[in-house]
Amino acid sequence: GRLNSSQCQQPPCSTQLVHSWLLEQKLEDDLVPFESFQSATTDELFNRLPQPSEVERRAAGLYMGTVTRSDLDDGTGLDDVVSVLLGAYRTLDHEFLAPYIDLA
Repeated sequence: GRLNSSQCQQPPCSTQLVHSWLLEQKLEDDLVPFESFQSATTDELFNRLPQPSEVERRAAGLYMGTVTRSDLDDGTGLDDVVSVLLGAYRTLDHEFLAPYIDLA
């Protein structure tokens, strides 16, 4: 919605209202790429995950490999890292293990 100056007359209220309004706008914008996921079933979401790469259980996590800083600076490299992390969720069962990648 629109922010109306008549909605708030006192400075503390105004600050809180503006802050809340900005958060709401940010969330509305940030959710646009995820709209198709809102109505998807669990099976549909699972089938959208990329295929997993090799994983290694380490303590309470799933080790997915190592990346360098230059891998993260490259847009394609960053997409690959996200894909590897998402693919790890296909390997999970009843016990949650956080997938992670080491930064070299």
